[in-house]
Amino acid sequence: DSASVTIGYSSADVDSKSATQTDVAVSVPMGGGMSVFAEMRSVSGDIGTSGAASTSAIGTSIAF
Repeated sequence: DSASVTIGYSSADVDSKSATQTDVAVSVPMGGGMSVFAEMRSVSGDIGTSGAASTSAIGTSIAF
């Protein structure tokens, strides 16, 4: 198996306010039903008081 990379982008306009969201995810299988992943999301535009937000995660997944 090989690594998987996923990229997503979306935008929205509602009542003269707009925002965009970008997602990136990478997953690498380690064998035996286990994989390691990293994900990141970035949001910008008319959201909250700062106008931008981002989050990220790194972890493992085990499937039986």
